[in-house]
Amino acid sequence: MTSFLNAATFLPSKLSATFLLGFRSKTKAATAGCGVVRVPASLTSKTNSPAIDIYYPALTPDHSSPESLPLKWLPSYENGSKWGDFLNISETLVGVFTYSVFSKQNISAANNAKLSTSNNDNHLLPVIIFSHGLASWGSHYSAMCQLLARSGCVVLAPDHTDGSATRARMGTSREEEPLYYEKVGHESKEKQREIRARQLRKRVADCEDVFAFSKALNEGSLFDKDGDTSDTLDSSEFRALRSFVGKLDTTSFVAAGHSFGGGTSIAFAIGKSEGCKGAIAFDPWMIPVKDAEILNNGMAGNDTPILAITADTGSMSDNEYWRNNISLLAQISNTTTLRFRGMTHIDIADVPLLLPRIMSRKHSCDAYFLRHGLEIRKFLKEKVGERFGDFGLDLDDDDENERVVGESFVQREPPF
Repeated sequence: MTSFLNAATFLPSKLSATFLLGFRSKTKAATAGCGVVRVPASLTSKTNSPAIDIYYPALTPDHSSPESLPLKWLPSYENGSKWGDFLNISETLVGVFTYSVFSKQNISAANNAKLSTSNNDNHLLPVIIFSHGLASWGSHYSAMCQLLARSGCVVLAPDHTDGSATRARMGTSREEEPLYYEKVGHESKEKQREIRARQLRKRVADCEDVFAFSKALNEGSLFDKDGDTSDTLDSSEFRALRSFVGKLDTTSFVAAGHSFGGGTSIAFAIGKSEGCKGAIAFDPWMIPVKDAEILNNGMAGNDTPILAITADTGSMSDNEYWRNNISLLAQISNTTTLRFRGMTHIDIADVPLLLPRIMSRKHSCDAYFLRHGLEIRKFLKEKVGERFGDFGLDLDDDDENERVVGESFVQREPPF
């Protein structure tokens, strides 16, 4: 199957070769200095956690470890083809198109690089758990996860196991047993809302298991005493993950996410989940939070700070359903809501970076990433704690950056 796809998509892949992830210079600079390791389900399953991509400050930011090839943005053919189920069009057509365009794209972080830590032995890196949106997967937000890691954090991005990922890596051995997207479009609207509420609760449980994984990783209890991990990890993965032992602050974490993942992060924050110290939600889907009967938890007495960044452009933002959805944010106490002029719902994902020469005609990727970095840095430092470090984005020395960021920022109050 793979040989056939490689042959059939050779020319489209060559034609799309210039559409590199992180192609835009300022965005690429904002995500530099990061490493990534794709943790298989065979290891994460030891704590019942979903499979995870981990983004972190890297000791060797300019190249991957010698034994590791660059990490593919599209983990498998099915990650793209199952968009067909979500869009209700031919799975084969969507699969061949996405594979031809995206299969050659690599995540710009250094694959399996060693963790970079402060010279202070007592400095521990805080944890962020990033929840993906509907019909996507962990690496669908690689650039944003790298931006968050630039703050001196370790970002864990799971493939959710609730049926909302196009393909979630699962299994207790190297032979994966993937879980595919659960198609619900044929159900009644009432039934769909019931399913999404159930999925939201499962997503929150996934994040709890991911946090448990971060604790086990920090303790070193995931690794066999004799060092034999051949059934779960290759040598470069093992070395990268071993560098995390004793380096993480697992007393608390920040939940983050986009769309369905944004709703998940807020549900986690207001649900009084153990260890959650804050939430960053990008254009969150709040309806499932309400339907899962979690929203009421945040209407009074919510002491977990929340930053919500919302879009104001595109079919999602313009329809009544989404406007009503975003208006639910006003019901949650201790929430700061920002709106970005010209930003659409999908701009937080990697898609504009994968196709910059197409998407940049309408969107300004650089502006959003620079402004995201500034606002998130301010939120983490002022609301969550100084230990979250610095993104290293200095606008004072760059007039062009000031101009771009100024154009993208719009207001601090929700318009609804």
